[in-house]
Amino acid sequence: MNRLFLLFASSLLFLTSSIAPSFDARAQKNASSVPPLYEGSLFQDDQGVPARKGGSVAVLADSNLHLIVYFAGLRLPWSQIDLFDGDPRSGGTLYQNLAIGVPGTTSFSGGLKSVITLTPDEIGKLDAGELFLQVLPNSGSQADIAVGNIQPSVMTEPTLLESVLYRDTHARPVEHGSILAVQQGQDIHLTLYFANLTSPWTSIDLFRGSQTDDGELVKNLGLNFAVAPESSFGLATTLTLSESEIQDMKDGLMFIRVLAQQPDSEVRGQILLHPNLAPGQSEMISPIQGETIVIGGDASEDPISSEEVLLTVSLTNTVDPDGNPVRYFWQISRHATFSLGVTYTVDLGIGITSRDFTVGEIAEIYDATWTGFEAPAFTPVTYYVRALTTDGAAFTFGETESANLVRGKVTANEPEGELPTSLTLHGNYPNPFNPSTTVVFDLPRTADVRLKVFNVLGQSVIDYAPGIFGPGDRLQLNVDGSSLPSGIYYYQISAGTGSQVLVGQGQMVLLK
Repeated sequence: MNRLFLLFASSLLFLTSSIAPSFDARAQKNASSVPPLYEGSLFQDDQGVPARKGGSVAVLADSNLHLIVYFAGLRLPWSQIDLFDGDPRSGGTLYQNLAIGVPGTTSFSGGLKSVITLTPDEIGKLDAGELFLQVLPNSGSQADIAVGNIQPSVMTEPTLLESVLYRDTHARPVEHGSILAVQQGQDIHLTLYFANLTSPWTSIDLFRGSQTDDGELVKNLGLNFAVAPESSFGLATTLTLSESEIQDMKDGLMFIRVLAQQPDSEVRGQILLHPNLAPGQSEMISPIQGETIVIGGDASEDPISSEEVLLTVSLTNTVDPDGNPVRYFWQISRHATFSLGVTYTVDLGIGITSRDFTVGEIAEIYDATWTGFEAPAFTPVTYYVRALTTDGAAFTFGETESANLVRGKVTANEPEGELPTSLTLHGNYPNPFNPSTTVVFDLPRTADVRLKVFNVLGQSVIDYAPGIFGPGDRLQLNVDGSSLPSGIYYYQISAGTGSQVLVGQGQMVLLK
């Protein structure tokens, strides 16, 4: 049985398709309205010494500025990324904080994608080149700060393409990762960044084909020869492609692959025309609203084999307005909010709207969503189900319906889950929380575990060493915030010592 996978519904990014989209419809849409394009560089001091690699690219859609910032090879690890009204080196005022790094976890490279709503006056300042980006280091002097303004691009009537990055094997999202490409003639100006992969990256490549296949290598964009390789990076490069390669890129048949030291850290992103519209909504056909599903035999019967088909999930068909193929998912959760730790997201496939599930598969879903609790047997429990569709860059949820699940007797031939291969955080639940929350994580080996929590100023407010944990998935640590004020906090889990330490980090919100 294929291993099902668990995802947090509000942060899903998914695999794209292996079928070419309809280019004509997308090209006409793109040509009808070319949004303003902006770009800029980052510099490391008031003398205009540039960062080794760093800059920004942005698209203004209505009043929303879709901004990508990237940087690599700073002199010191970054701690904060801000947007300023005016040059911060000469009295500019802070307009908006875009990101705060957790001390000890940020690197010399990275980036972000942010959507910022601007007033007409602020758009005027943007057009005048008066909005500045600043990347602060965690220490050091003025010479270690990266600064640069955002200004209108000199490119006229560009064709814009975009993508998100995600792990290709199980459609698990990268914490941060995005691509924006601009076509001018046969030149493709490509900007990308990724942050916090689960292991250091080794190579960035452009491939021709579908990212669900091996594809054909077009060009290597970067190799990681750093003495201390990082799991975050960003770059901007210009590629000169043939007419057929550019056409393939517009048709959604080019993708970026980022290789990493660990195979499960590899990420990919199919390149699509911008702006990309979400696919249509899909709805549940079966199970029907209020249906009762008995998983196995009842208390008086013999167990039922885990290999028997128990349930056929069926969804309505839909289309993508851009002509992209649609990928279908089925979500099932113990909570109507489809919260972390109690939700399964099952990839049905591209254009596939139904699938048979065995007794063992549904039993696995049921048992896993009771992590940390005793799953009730022979008792109806209300579960929530819905359809989910994606074209690889945007997604649409269907209406939420409910079904009753009853956990009965199942034979012991249910497949056992494999041990995780890396320290993986599954976030914290609940989030927001008051006064306590539980951090859920996977651990590949026995290790001494430590949990640290920081406030937005980077000050440590909790330092907890619960001791040694054995390997396994869905391990839990409780965080008590009763002594803390409301606000945003960042947490870090480390496992191991010395050069063998594994680190994961996340964000939580305390609301009292």
